[in-house]
Amino acid sequence: MLGRIEWSTYVLLAKETKTIDIPFATSDTWIELAPGLEILVERAFAEEEEYQFSIKARWQAAQADYTSRGSISLSRDAKPAAMMVLSIGVLDNQGKLIPGGTSGGNYTNLQGVMIGNTVGSGYGPACGNATTIRYKLALNVYEQPVQFAVENIPVLKY
Repeated sequence: MLGRIEWSTYVLLAKETKTIDIPFATSDTWIELAPGLEILVERAFAEEEEYQFSIKARWQAAQADYTSRGSISLSRDAKPAAMMVLSIGVLDNQGKLIPGGTSGGNYTNLQGVMIGNTVGSGYGPACGNATTIRYKLALNVYEQPVQFAVENIPVLKY
């Protein structure tokens, strides 16, 4: 029996989360999701049992994190961006998340300004009804240390 194991780590927390709904439609207007982060819906196509989209994004690397989707690893002295995109989803004409879609992208850093493109698609019965792109954001992100302890851990002999 192990009496006690203790360890600590840091977790990322957010003081606020925000949901932003964007029309699932091609546009020539940049939309500011948060300070330092803008998107442009370059292509949005929904027909029958399929949807596809292409979104251009630009953001200040020191202010925002667009690519991690809330899963981030920081080096010892690095600080998290104050704002993070947690998820991007597509909703149908009844406001329900369409399951099973995929997305990915490519991004580059040009002197502290990140520029990239996210493409996504979905196939299935609800996909032709795509009407909204939903962003979930974490605002005022910060690190906090947490400690864990487990007691009276049985050890098996083989």
